[in-house]
Amino acid sequence: MALLTFLRRLSHSRLIHTPPLWSLALGVLVLWILTFLIPVGQTLWAEVLTISGEVQTGQWIFTETPTETPTPTSTPTWLAQAGTTLEATKTAQTRWMEGTNFSIFIVYGQICVTNEGDYPTVGLRILDQVEIKPQQGDWQPLENARLEIAPAEQLAPGEMRCFDYEIAVPWMERTAYRNTAQTTILNHSGWLPGGKHCPGPEACPFGPTCRAGFEPPTTGEIIPGPTQTAPSDEGDIEAPLPRGWQPSATPTFSPTPTSTFTPTPTLTSTEILTPQPTPTETPTPFTPNSTSTPTVPPTPTETPPPTPTPAETPTPTQTPVPPVGPPQPVPSD
Repeated sequence: MALLTFLRRLSHSRLIHTPPLWSLALGVLVLWILTFLIPVGQTLWAEVLTISGEVQTGQWIFTETPTETPTPTSTPTWLAQAGTTLEATKTAQTRWMEGTNFSIFIVYGQICVTNEGDYPTVGLRILDQVEIKPQQGDWQPLENARLEIAPAEQLAPGEMRCFDYEIAVPWMERTAYRNTAQTTILNHSGWLPGGKHCPGPEACPFGPTCRAGFEPPTTGEIIPGPTQTAPSDEGDIEAPLPRGWQPSATPTFSPTPTSTFTPTPTLTSTEILTPQPTPTETPTPFTPNSTSTPTVPPTPTETPPPTPTPAETPTPTQTPVPPVGPPQPVPSD
C-alpha cells in the first residue's frame, strides 16, 4: 500500500511537467517493477492507477481529390441525317478603279451555288481568292486579294443562290490572272464525321471549287461600278494606257477616187463636109398567116340568181248559213 501511495503522489508531483520522453520511460519502469511486486495467487485486488503525461502526435489530413466531370458533347445535327451535294459556278469581269491612275482595277461577278441534295446545307462558306501567274512562275495566291462570304441563311434542297463579289487587283505587266472560289459545307455527302474521309468527331468542311480567268480592262475608259457615276461628256480627257500596252489601231476607210472619161471630138481634116440625107429603111409588110385562126375564149356571163315569186294566198270563201225555221212560200206572179 505504501508503494501505491508513493506512486499516486509521484503522479501528482512536478514530474508531470517533464518532457514526454521521460514520462514514457518512467511509466514503462513502473510497470516493470509492478510485475515483480504483485503476488501471484488467488487474491483479487484492484487499484486505480492514474498516469498522466503529454504526448505530441502529428495528424494526417486527408483531402479528397476532386474527380473531373466529363463535359457532355452534343451530337451535331448533321450526324443524324444523310449528307448533301453542291454545284458552284462563277463569272469574272474587270473595270478600272476610279482615282488610281489606271494602276488598280476591280474584278467583279457572281458566284452561284446550287444545293443538289435532299437536305439543307450546314455551315455554308465561300472563300474567293485571286491568283496570279507571272511569266516565269506558277500560280500563287495574290496578297490582300481575298474575300470570304458566309450567308446567314442556308440553302434548301434544290435551291440555287448567287452571291456578288468585288476584289481590287493591282495591275502587273506580263501576268496572268484567275479567280478561284472554294465553296464548303459541313454536311457534304461522303465527308460526314465517322466516315472514310472524315474520322471525326469534328466536322470536315468540303465542297466544289470553281475558277474563272480574267484580264485587265483593254480600254482606257473607266466603267462606272454600282456605286460610281459615269463621267459627263464635257471635259472628258482620254487617259493614257499603262506602260507596256499598245493601243489597237482602228482601221480607217479612205475612198479611192475613180477617173471619169470625157470624150473629146477630134477633127481629122479641115474640109467642110456636106450633110447627106439619111436613108430610110422600108418596112417589111406583115402578112398574117391564114391557116392559124386565133381562138377567142368565151367570155363568161354571170347568171343572175332566180327571183323568188311570192305565192298568192287564195281568199277564203264564205260558207252559206242554212235558214232557221219552216220554209217560206214563194209568192206567185
